[in-house]
Amino acid sequence: MDFNGLIDLQISKPARYLGDELGVVKRDWQRAWPAAGVRWALTYPEVYEVGASNTGHIILYSILNSLPGQLCDRAYLPAADLSARLRQRQLPLFAVESRRPLYSFDILGFSLSYELGGTNILEMLDLAGVPLRAADRGDLPLAAADAPPLVFAGGPTATSNPEPFAAFFDFFALGDGEE
Repeated sequence: MDFNGLIDLQISKPARYLGDELGVVKRDWQRAWPAAGVRWALTYPEVYEVGASNTGHIILYSILNSLPGQLCDRAYLPAADLSARLRQRQLPLFAVESRRPLYSFDILGFSLSYELGGTNILEMLDLAGVPLRAADRGDLPLAAADAPPLVFAGGPTATSNPEPFAAFFDFFALGDGEE
């Protein structure tokens, strides 16, 4: 992806898409990607400023990156200007650190903190080029080259009442994710 041509001065608050802020796990993504056993993208269905400040999101990111064989990146709902540009250029939504398309990860984990966040999750899946419904993603083994990512949700809404969202997720993580 030509990232430098995608993010320019016409995009509001471009730093939200750079992924090099204080506290991120620095790594050589070119080397780490093929060596990882499982590649996670933890996503938050709000703009960066909201999602990056979510404590649970950051705790899970830190835990997953501390485990051997696990590689974890983050993604957030892009603002309307970048969403429009991604669609116009037919480019997929990407993770902020590796800048890899979300569809290339093994697992996409969404934080479902409130009911209306569900529509933002669908927007992110659509921008990522991942089929919205779990049934449309098929049942290829995770290791298959063309397998779509497993998509799950966790968080207060997923734990208290996952049924309204069941068609869109492969599974739900109930309870506290860090336990």
